[in-house]
Amino acid sequence: MPKKTNSAFDIDTVKDPELRGYLQHLTNSLNRQNQELKALTLKDKILDGFFHADSLQQCLDVAVREYKMPGCSSLRVLVHQRGPFNVLRQIKSIHGDYSQGYAYLDEQIIDQLRDKDQLVINDTSKIHSIKFTPEQPYPRAIGAFRFLTSDAMDGYLWISFEAIKEFTTYELEKLTQFGNILELICANFGRATTKRDSAVVFEKMLAMVNVPVVLLGENKKVLYANPIAEKIFNGAVESIGQNATVLNWLGLPERNIQAEIDIDDRHYQITGEKLEETAFPDAAILFLEDDTVFNRKQAYLTLMMDTINHDFRGSLINMQGFSKLLGMVGELNPKQSEYLQLIQDGIDEIAAVTTDLLDVNRMVQEGGLKVQECTPGELVEKALTLIQAEARQKQVTFGKQMTSENQVILVDRVMVISALYHLLKQSIQNSHLGGSVLVGEKLDGNKWIISIQDAGRGISQIDIENLATNHFADKNSPGLSLVYRIARFHQGDLMVESELGKGTKYILQLLCCD
Repeated sequence: MPKKTNSAFDIDTVKDPELRGYLQHLTNSLNRQNQELKALTLKDKILDGFFHADSLQQCLDVAVREYKMPGCSSLRVLVHQRGPFNVLRQIKSIHGDYSQGYAYLDEQIIDQLRDKDQLVINDTSKIHSIKFTPEQPYPRAIGAFRFLTSDAMDGYLWISFEAIKEFTTYELEKLTQFGNILELICANFGRATTKRDSAVVFEKMLAMVNVPVVLLGENKKVLYANPIAEKIFNGAVESIGQNATVLNWLGLPERNIQAEIDIDDRHYQITGEKLEETAFPDAAILFLEDDTVFNRKQAYLTLMMDTINHDFRGSLINMQGFSKLLGMVGELNPKQSEYLQLIQDGIDEIAAVTTDLLDVNRMVQEGGLKVQECTPGELVEKALTLIQAEARQKQVTFGKQMTSENQVILVDRVMVISALYHLLKQSIQNSHLGGSVLVGEKLDGNKWIISIQDAGRGISQIDIENLATNHFADKNSPGLSLVYRIARFHQGDLMVESELGKGTKYILQLLCCD
């Protein structure tokens, strides 16, 4: 009869201590190898899911399904991923009968893991840091781990049991190994996802830009052109990389470019930067803004200004000569001498204004301003001198309320005098015969505020609103649009206050110092 053998061998029954110790060591070694083999099998299954998954969510779902621990009632994996523009995205993967019911504990467990990597509660009936909701189910034991912390992603996992649980070293090591696998998956998948999402967002943004955008690569080849570039250049987008100005810039050490180029009879303002941190050699991005219409208008304006300047200067010289001849025809009475002096002063001022305003370069350099030190009293007096002829014709008198007459301010003298002249002219036109116009001014911080008030027929509120809406362009008040532009050049504003039948008050605000 064959001898019966025990199916389970108890090492403790061995009496020889050396043999018992050897057998225990051998058993531990076999258990360790079995644990490592299971971990490798689990890792292989999860990595296989990683290579076949379309998203991090799918990959985590595979990992959670494959993980097994006896008695586990729920397993929850929580990943916080920061995507493009630092947008936070939360990914959850859960498994187990109680996983849904324990969702309310996620935030508390994450908070507990902010400053530590592991949280183990063997018996939740004893004092611990987790607060349970009476109406909600709660586990009897919890093991939680933070398996990933980086600038792009944070990862947490926690496991629950419905009975008091003393976690063995083997179980804690198994959870740690599982966390290491999750860290490897999240780090690699998250990096790829972030790059892909960033590329998609970047491409969509460029597609929405309403100017041509071109990305150049090695040998000046076009790697990318947004839809508006493809539409405008109609298959000839490669010509951008071969433009002489662009080629010259690409050969220089300068990183940025701001230049003007001509392509197919169109004029473009080009802005670009070399992308030295990318994987593409010699990569550069270019933005092109079509300003052909403006450029042609500017060229026409320059030509027109040159022509007017030449012809106007000749007439002014003749007028200056004739005004001097008038004083030689005979003795003039005091009134005639006064009028003649007004004429000569007006011609001299017009000549100065012409010399300054017809210089087209001043509109391109320094914002069109030639700032210099002036006093409010000087500017107001000069404008009143220029408007004397119109005032005499309508018998309008002027009053002044000056609070900073002798203070020094920084403004464009010619432009401000021109603005005051047009406002005074408008007030005279609004005034009744023999009316009066009050000129007031004051300094308020870094602003100079001038008011010109008449007692004429006034303007309706609707007309005032229309003036502001149309930037003061009005056929009945042609000078106001110029005043408004001068105010904007000085980082200021023009306002109108009026009531029908009660006169109009024009308020001009100008930035007058740094």
